[in-house]
Amino acid sequence: MVASIKPQRDEVGLVDGRMLIGGEWVTAASGMTWSHTHPATGEQVASFPVAGAADVDLAARAARRAFDEGPWPRIRAGPAPLRPRPAPPPPRPAGFIRIYSPRSN
Repeated sequence: MVASIKPQRDEVGLVDGRMLIGGEWVTAASGMTWSHTHPATGEQVASFPVAGAADVDLAARAARRAFDEGPWPRIRAGPAPLRPRPAPPPPRPAGFIRIYSPRSN
């Protein structure tokens, strides 16, 4: 049994035939879209805009504006967060026999 992935699509907020540019869902300047069909179920998952040069220019201007007017230029890199230690291995069952193999160094 294959489950539908539409609930995940909706959870992420994808809007059919639109792309997120400058914080707004917009259609492609050309109006062209392509549809993705789930290979296992045959259901149409979503339709996506076909971005052209005008859309790329709009996205680049929006990104530049977000960089210039947003907090990013003032953010400084800090130390990376520490990773938690891995969990210890599970206990071995009674009667466990360890098999040794030679290791090459």
